[in-house]
Amino acid sequence: MTLFDFRFTVYVVESGASWSILGVFSMFLGSFDHKIDEKGRLILPSRFRRALGSPLICTVGMEQCMAIYPMENWEAFVSRFDALPFSKERARNFKRVLFSMADEVVPDKTGRIMISPGLRNYACLDGDVSVIGVEDHIEIWDSQRWVERRSALLDGLGSMIEEVME
Repeated sequence: MTLFDFRFTVYVVESGASWSILGVFSMFLGSFDHKIDEKGRLILPSRFRRALGSPLICTVGMEQCMAIYPMENWEAFVSRFDALPFSKERARNFKRVLFSMADEVVPDKTGRIMISPGLRNYACLDGDVSVIGVEDHIEIWDSQRWVERRSALLDGLGSMIEEVME
């Protein structure tokens, strides 16, 4: 598993001043097997912790998983919903479920977070889980469901690439 930090430096030639790191773009990559304890706590993979920062946002993910966003990425993600018309029931319902299931969490000093019972129930998280990187966020899956889903996705990878890249 690799977590890329793309760092860049800008030099201002006219004044002779140098600016160091202007920004960091973190990309979440890889898959880790972890466990949720009996109290609903999950230790985040150490290689994700720095890029996730604190606080984080946990919410429902697509295909019945849980999504975890660093605050900056969450804000960028939800800013796309500002334009959704409140007059449309589907838009209201989408916002209702996304935001009502969201939880702001702060990892403890060991990188452990508490996952709400509602999110654990939604994503069927109990015991063995897979923590996967999905570019700008991570997802938590029931391990068995992730193995089955990943296998099905890999079986259709060629056609998926063709469809997505059109």
